Amino acid sequence: MSPPPAQRFHIPKSRYGYDSVDCYIADTPFNRPKYNDNNMPIDPKIRDHLIKRGVDPLLATHFAHLFIWDPIVIFEETMCQDNAKSSDHFESIQSTNWRTVRFKLPPPGSPIGWRVEFRSMEVQLTNYENAAFSVFIVLLTRAIMMLGLNFYLPISKVDENMHRAHRRNAINTQNFYFRKNPVPSTSDDATLPSASAFGRGRTNGFAAHVRDASTASSDYPASPTVCSSHAPSRSASPTSDIAFGPVEDEYDEFSINEIINGSKEKGFPGLIGVVERYLDGLEKEGKVSEEVRKGIDRSLELIRRRADGSLITLATYIRRFVRSHPSYAHDSVVSQEINYDLIRTLDEDKKGKGAFVRCCGDVVGDVAADDAQSEGSEGLSAGAAVIEDKGLCCGPMEPASAAKEA
Repeated sequence: MSPPPAQRFHIPKSRYGYDSVDCYIADTPFNRPKYNDNNMPIDPKIRDHLIKRGVDPLLATHFAHLFIWDPIVIFEETMCQDNAKSSDHFESIQSTNWRTVRFKLPPPGSPIGWRVEFRSMEVQLTNYENAAFSVFIVLLTRAIMMLGLNFYLPISKVDENMHRAHRRNAINTQNFYFRKNPVPSTSDDATLPSASAFGRGRTNGFAAHVRDASTASSDYPASPTVCSSHAPSRSASPTSDIAFGPVEDEYDEFSINEIINGSKEKGFPGLIGVVERYLDGLEKEGKVSEEVRKGIDRSLELIRRRADGSLITLATYIRRFVRSHPSYAHDSVVSQEINYDLIRTLDEDKKGKGAFVRCCGDVVGDVAADDAQSEGSEGLSAGAAVIEDKGLCCGPMEPASAAKEA
């Protein structure tokens, strides 16, 4: 059997792997070249072609990386087309690379603008949960832009975070790399809020440093087929007063609870604190009513409690359901009977009548029940009753030793 022909590239990530992005593409002083620290294969001919036609080097490198893959989906009716009027050929590559974030171009002849898809969240059980996480992500992106915050992290650390996140019960057992201070270091304000500023609904001590980060461009040298950085290293941007120190000093390991809810010891307000600071500003300007703010706070409470472990995740609920089912023999075999009971129970939960929603009733259950009051319910299945009777729906997460089973 003959060996396959030599490949042009060694591709470290699968196009199917729901993995992190391979590089940052923003043309901003915050995006230090050292953050793109992975060996990312590119097609230098494509990169040079794009740069010669006015595409900035960062974006050209991103597309040169996308096009190391061959198309896997080709439709006969779109093979012959006018590329000046259609982007189908581009989308055949773009849409078949699955990453946690996707940068999307405006379709030709369409009013749709530039877009960024945030793709890493899992679908939740209830509409309320899905809406809560969606609202949180939108508010967080707005807060980051409005407050001029910097959450950049070396890509290699983002990859490591993804690997840790895939471990069982990672939300309670793993630490993740995260930026210690999202406030840019400038001459007038380089500190995060003090520990005394922490508290629900407070501004968390953020100074009024709403700023527009100026963009910077550099002369980038031609890259080989492997690109580990996009530009010469710079210690400070010539277009701003942002000072940079060693990259290694910018991040630390945080628990999910610390990332979401903050840490007094580490002087970090948490992502919810960032969102609340943003909402406080909107409230003062009369752009958010008291009623809307209460609804948002309810969504934030769901996320807050998921992060601190007082509200279990759906994954934990499902694992406990299977492990407590009368038919489960603790042999990692999920029988048809267990599957049937699980699906029926989850359907009842989605209608606001099951054990999971009642467990989360003060945060999720009331809303879920209101949304589904006309759908009815056939009552709890045997499996759900077991969950409730044994108290497995609520309470602390299972220890790591228990996770070895199932």
